[in-house]
Amino acid sequence: MNNLLPPIASEDGLFHDGTEVGLGTIVTAQWLNDVQACLRSIQSEVHTLLTTHGVAVDPTRVNQLAGLVAPLASPAFVGNPTAPTAAQFDNDTSLATTAFVQRAVGNYAGNLGLSASQTLTAAHAGRTVNVSGTITLTLPASTSVSGGATYQINNAGVGVITVQAGAGDGLYAVGNGTPRQLTLGSGDSLTVAYVGGTSWYAWGVGQLSFTAMFASGVAAMAEYQRLPGGLIVQYGAASTLAANEIRTITLPTAYATAMRTVVLTGDGAPSSVRVAALGLTTFQIQNLGVAGQNVYWAAFGR
Repeated sequence: MNNLLPPIASEDGLFHDGTEVGLGTIVTAQWLNDVQACLRSIQSEVHTLLTTHGVAVDPTRVNQLAGLVAPLASPAFVGNPTAPTAAQFDNDTSLATTAFVQRAVGNYAGNLGLSASQTLTAAHAGRTVNVSGTITLTLPASTSVSGGATYQINNAGVGVITVQAGAGDGLYAVGNGTPRQLTLGSGDSLTVAYVGGTSWYAWGVGQLSFTAMFASGVAAMAEYQRLPGGLIVQYGAASTLAANEIRTITLPTAYATAMRTVVLTGDGAPSSVRVAALGLTTFQIQNLGVAGQNVYWAAFGR
């Protein structure tokens, strides 16, 4: 049925009383039947609306719709309304409760203490994980978490903590494209987040050795270590340097500005040694002793 009533059969579409010179508006049986059908339809709609919202229909009351319409007229919630908390990692258009938001983005709400090797779970996301002992922590399977799932891992003991990705996933230090295990010594910390696909990224002290500021390397009988201020410490050994022999040492990594100093120690008796010709990539050492000896050196520069 069309819920709109047919127009009234008058020039202006309104009812008119009869006069001495003319008849009033004629009300047909069809029009009255349409009015009756329309009222029944409205009554049915109102009944359905009330019962759907759990309101018992009371024909003696005239304000039962008011309680349903009032919230629609308000631009905001009043008081402290509550709602179910959506499932973890839900990303549809549902309204989020404060519990869902805190669990999703953290504030590191909650603390987890561990002392045995195990695989972390999705339920641990957003927590601070304090670890003691020498153990291995395996990250959850990437299929069980959503992008942004974060774990704050702290070594609160004296052991060594190994953090690794699960089978098929990769754990990466920031700026380093090689998946690896990361180790935390006493007092070290690591923030690990799932970034999508099969990839986990790590931030914090536990991955500093893979950054440019703390880069290190090994060459033949020598090593180097960069420090954040730009200083590079390099050290190594020259074996069996003959009496009065001069030998050129090639550094594991070149200095950009200058080699500031080299410290030498010989193991002969006497162990007199000297250094010369400091450059960006090499320097020379000489055994001033009367017999062959090993010479140990440490170079400092930028």
